[in-house]
Amino acid sequence: MMFGLPFATFRLTILTLALLAQIYLFLRARQVIRSSRRSDRFKSRAVGVAGVTIFLLFAANLYILFRPIPWADPPAAAQIILFYPPVVWNLGSLFSALLLFLGQIIGFLARQTVHLARRLAGRSAPPVDPDRRLLLQAGAGGLFAVPLLLAGYGASHAGRRGDIQELTLPFGCPLRVVQLTDIHAGIFIHAGPAECAPGDHIV
Repeated sequence: MMFGLPFATFRLTILTLALLAQIYLFLRARQVIRSSRRSDRFKSRAVGVAGVTIFLLFAANLYILFRPIPWADPPAAAQIILFYPPVVWNLGSLFSALLLFLGQIIGFLARQTVHLARRLAGRSAPPVDPDRRLLLQAGAGGLFAVPLLLAGYGASHAGRRGDIQELTLPFGCPLRVVQLTDIHAGIFIHAGPAECAPGDHIV
């Protein structure tokens, strides 16, 4: 159960939101590319590259989610090239799309408020400023990048080796205890049963 929902329903909800985020980010990327001053040929190719890249990253993450890879100790190069990009992208893109969408709504409300105030004051709307538009696009790019950077940091930090400490405790009887804390189901965790030696207790 997650937040009162069955896990399957919760996962389906997250995947649906992630899919909507990919569509929204692609549409925003296409809008930015088409508003540039480059040639039509370049714009078409850039839109195609953006669409293919988003699709491949999302598809790779779906594969990792539904068919976990039992690679116990992959080298750092394999993690950085094969696993981290789709995971970081899909987690970061979800929050990036949310921030961009909220920014778009706030910007729309602000423009409508300014437009209404100018109309009530009897003043005409100012001409469109290309430099101001570029500044707003740069700000949107910053909103888009922050969640991806945070997700990348989290993925790299979570990929470090766990800390193993051996302690001698005065239980008075032979007992081996294993404490598993903050386990994240992810790239390397599969659905196989846990294997414990006789006499081991997992708490």
